[in-house]
Amino acid sequence: MKRLISILLILSTIFLIGCKEENTVEHIANEPKREEVHITGVGIDINPFVIYTLEGLEKIGEEGYPLDAHYKLGNNIDASITKSNDYNNGKGFRGIGEYIDEYEIIFNDIRRYKHKIFSGVFDGNGYEIRNLYINRDSEEGVGLFSVFTGTIKNLGLVDIEVKGKNKVGGLFGYGGGIVKNSYIKGKVEGIENVGGLAGYSHRGEIEASYFEGSVKGEDTVGGLVGYHNGQLINSYSEVDVKGEYRVGGLVGFHFLGDIEGSSSRGLVEGDIFVGGLVGRSNGDTTNTYFKGNVNGTEEVGGLVGGNTGAISKSYAQSDVKGNERIGGLAGSNINSSIEKSYSQGTVKGINFIGGLVGENFSGVSKARIKNSYSQSNVEGEEAVGGLVGYNNGLVEFSYWEINTSKQSESSGGIGKLTSEMYKGSTYEGWDFDEIWTIDGEGYPQLRFLKGRIEGGN
Repeated sequence: MKRLISILLILSTIFLIGCKEENTVEHIANEPKREEVHITGVGIDINPFVIYTLEGLEKIGEEGYPLDAHYKLGNNIDASITKSNDYNNGKGFRGIGEYIDEYEIIFNDIRRYKHKIFSGVFDGNGYEIRNLYINRDSEEGVGLFSVFTGTIKNLGLVDIEVKGKNKVGGLFGYGGGIVKNSYIKGKVEGIENVGGLAGYSHRGEIEASYFEGSVKGEDTVGGLVGYHNGQLINSYSEVDVKGEYRVGGLVGFHFLGDIEGSSSRGLVEGDIFVGGLVGRSNGDTTNTYFKGNVNGTEEVGGLVGGNTGAISKSYAQSDVKGNERIGGLAGSNINSSIEKSYSQGTVKGINFIGGLVGENFSGVSKARIKNSYSQSNVEGEEAVGGLVGYNNGLVEFSYWEINTSKQSESSGGIGKLTSEMYKGSTYEGWDFDEIWTIDGEGYPQLRFLKGRIEGGN
């Protein structure tokens, strides 16, 4: 009897445990799945919106996530899905903000456009957005940010592909905000105002940022920025740039402002106003350089294609080819100045061909070349010079090397043999304490290069 009771108790216990386990499994199976977190925070400086997914990125500009708020990445984001034909009908990512080509007159023909502008802060937080795809070749203001006047910092965009019509850039299409410590790697293509980082930057500031990849367009095309009016500091590009008019390795058209401590490397090809660093420049260019090849037709230069600004403490090591107004440093220097700069490489063309400058032209004001030199091989047919092809301005304390250039004449400047170019005493009035350095075994170099952090080799 006791044994029977024990058996019944054991069987009861097993039954109860089985029921408990069945209920537990059923409870777990029926428990709702935890949703992926896309975005958190409240969007203010001390508690920004933190973005974790592409879906979170897409929320910027929607209700509750205003364009003037603070945002920050919480991790890397893979945007590969934007390449799918099912994603936005094959158009890829829709840029943050919106370029709207409509306006209202507010006073005396002053226009106020109806753009939806990102004016907040976007902190990449050291993370990257990868494989972003944008295919909007009939639209203006194309990029991760369509229209932008805020602040972007600490952000990387890697393996991107961006296509647009006008004002096209990897980071932003159109705007005038602040960009710091950011980089873009990939391909950017458009028609007008096209740049690896920014298409059209008006009164903005870009600092410590770079682009690596290829940029293709027609008018105003730059490796980093297409059209630039503002400050561009300590930035660089490593690029293959192709365009037609105003094409530069760093900037297509430098309208106003300063380019300082910046550089470009690669291949730059175009037609008119083609430069290794800047296609056409009206602003100041200081402590800059280009290394690579530049090919064009008219007003083509190793550093700047057409210069109407000021170039100082800069150089180009490049092979430059074109037809008319071709120079190792600048194709043309019109009503402007070039000082404390040099060129090395080869220069080939037909008319107005110079080792440093193709044409140094004074119109409304004096064009000046001072304290500069060229060590370039120079070939041309008419108005060819070791330093300057054609000159009606001033050329002071500037030199070219006769041996390398294979030119015994120049429209300005003083020709010297290789052995003389190695001597500091050759360069009358040059500052070898603060600006230049020379060791007696090579050509003068600019001191700003020493200890410089740069991209490339």
